[in-house]
Amino acid sequence: MSIFFGTEQDSTRVEIEPDVFLRHAVCLGASGSGKTVACKVLCEEFLLKKTPIIAIDPQGDIASMILPGDPEEIASKGLSKETATQFHEQVEVVIWTPASRAGIPLSLDPLKLDRLPKRKEARVRLLSALAANFTALLGYQLDSNDGQFITAYLDLVLQYIVEQNIEVDDLSGFAAFLDDLPEALAERTNRVIQLKKRQEVSRKIEVLGIGAKRLLFQMGTPLDIDVLLGRDSDDDTTRLSVIYLNTLHSQEEKEFFVSQLAQSLYDWMLNHPSSTPQAVFYIDEIAPYIPPVRKPACKDVLKLLFKQARKYGITCLIASQNPGDVDYTALSQFSTWALGRMMLKQDIKKIEKILRSLSPADVEQIIEALPSLDPGQFLLVSPDTYERVVDFKVRWLYTKHETLEEEQIEDLIPDALRERFSQPLATKRPAPVEPEVQPTQAEVAPTEEPDEELDDTEEDIPEAEVPKSNGELLLEYIDAHPGAYTVKELTHELSMSENLVRKALKQDDVAKLMSSAKVSRSHYYWLSKHRFEPTVGLRRPILTAGWRADRNQAIRLAERECDGLLGAFSFGFLRTETAEGPKEGYLLLWRVVLTFQKPSHLLLKLVSSPEVKELHLYFHAKTGHLLVLQSKQIEFISTEGKKPSERLQQLRPDKLEDLAHFAEFFPKTPADLSLQQKTLTSLKSPAGIESACKKLFEGAIQDTRLVAFPYWHFDIVGSKNKRRPFKVDGLMGIPFDEPRR
Repeated sequence: MSIFFGTEQDSTRVEIEPDVFLRHAVCLGASGSGKTVACKVLCEEFLLKKTPIIAIDPQGDIASMILPGDPEEIASKGLSKETATQFHEQVEVVIWTPASRAGIPLSLDPLKLDRLPKRKEARVRLLSALAANFTALLGYQLDSNDGQFITAYLDLVLQYIVEQNIEVDDLSGFAAFLDDLPEALAERTNRVIQLKKRQEVSRKIEVLGIGAKRLLFQMGTPLDIDVLLGRDSDDDTTRLSVIYLNTLHSQEEKEFFVSQLAQSLYDWMLNHPSSTPQAVFYIDEIAPYIPPVRKPACKDVLKLLFKQARKYGITCLIASQNPGDVDYTALSQFSTWALGRMMLKQDIKKIEKILRSLSPADVEQIIEALPSLDPGQFLLVSPDTYERVVDFKVRWLYTKHETLEEEQIEDLIPDALRERFSQPLATKRPAPVEPEVQPTQAEVAPTEEPDEELDDTEEDIPEAEVPKSNGELLLEYIDAHPGAYTVKELTHELSMSENLVRKALKQDDVAKLMSSAKVSRSHYYWLSKHRFEPTVGLRRPILTAGWRADRNQAIRLAERECDGLLGAFSFGFLRTETAEGPKEGYLLLWRVVLTFQKPSHLLLKLVSSPEVKELHLYFHAKTGHLLVLQSKQIEFISTEGKKPSERLQQLRPDKLEDLAHFAEFFPKTPADLSLQQKTLTSLKSPAGIESACKKLFEGAIQDTRLVAFPYWHFDIVGSKNKRRPFKVDGLMGIPFDEPRR
């Protein structure tokens, strides 16, 4: 039976044989193009053919496959209600939530070294990969000097542990072993790494087994590919295992998890070969896990999996809205491409070379058509099935398509399923702070209840009951995860009681490094060196865009600005102005994520639900002016006044270009950006920005976050030392004028 993907404009069915997907499939398209829906259609088709799926879900879009679609709506789209019923009777959707009990908790045990491959070469490779994974999880860049030396050090240690058949029960035991290496091993590692760095590594590994971090390694069902594929069950259902990554709170943890999962799948398939599709491995929004330059822990094993999986019956399916941010050599392993709407030239250029190898005669046609495709409309390039590019509309889903939050997932998991996978928190090692407490969802979501200020009137705790490591643990956590936290938030993250957190915050060696502030009825605490300002809503790192524009081009634009056209065409001979600079700076903006219903054609309204769109709006953080990017021009428009200006009234929010399309974001503290308190306290509050946004645009506000965009600042100096500013955006190289209050 073929995979039914969708229909062409003349209603011809677009079908592909399952074996074709052994050479893997990729769906690419901008946000809102329908790429995730297209991938979910392929998943539904494979599940109906009893092929199990492991899906990595970074946002909650795939998890909604647990929800049945509306039978009448399904029928109105030309699909069978009976098939929809069959799907939900035949498919068992299990939502796995690492480090959380919202779904079915799933844990990693990287020190289960008794399960290593028998072949020496495979064993050596696996241990080396584990060493690299640990290094990345500890926060070291794999391609840095520290990262390379620490990876080599851990590799030597792990190889020694296996060769000598040494038992290491958990991360605490591993850290203890590193602190007291056998003499022969210590002499060998001393050539690779200094004692001080060794101690730092063992301390960081110890921290992995303390507080909230330990949940990833100690709570829930151990990672097992047979379980994820449903081979542990005797019934006739087909399992869709959705790995919901939002329960992990750092990118390092997510990359470590993806690496361990991909490595486990790779090792599993070597022992379970098949010439036909036996499983699908799907990663939605893959860009952060296999970028073109950076080397996260999971990158190498993913590339290896993509290269080898087809020989063992594993189909790989990936999606991305930013193909320019995906490693080119990885994309070259995929032979079936579904291309949705793309607007950015760099994204189109990224895939052009691969398209020339897949369908050389159609490249120009594809490139020309991509920017004008409608949501759900795709160009299919599949040389193994079609000799031409197929323009088609992806079929409707049998399941609902929405984004599930962690709280919603908790309500959707049947008690019987929880009971089947029940696994208590491991208790092999004593908790270093206090008896372990199983986290509940109520503890995960901080409330707005009053957070009392630290004072000497609170219930006294004898000093002997507070281990000395509490203060160090708290400082290490906040240093590794910068932010301004309430006591309740720290209680959850560190798995301590509120009293112990308060006591730790009052210790002299902690208090001297911390700052605090009261906002509404809550008190926030942060490391002074990070310079957060919760009074203006700055409680988490600033999403900072990297430089992408050409600095030399910016200098040429500044020189051209001198004396206007006269200076530009006189080659400098008639200029009376000069350009000084550039100085690098960051433009602070409040980014508001807004969802709204896109207007539909009158006839479409009668047969379909309105499309929900997500929009990113940017407001100048000091003045509140709305940033408008259209046709390569940046403009700031005032939002103040009782009535919107004529310029604002003319704006259509869905026509605004999103700056995020031109940027890759990195979290940075205010201190990283050298922002002073005077600058931070002058920012408009996010509540004020949200209020202005609600007046201007219809829609629901989902999130407000401070972002920073780079720019170059020049001083144009004229006669009598008169100066005027000239600024060039660091993403697209566009000159702009910053608004004044």
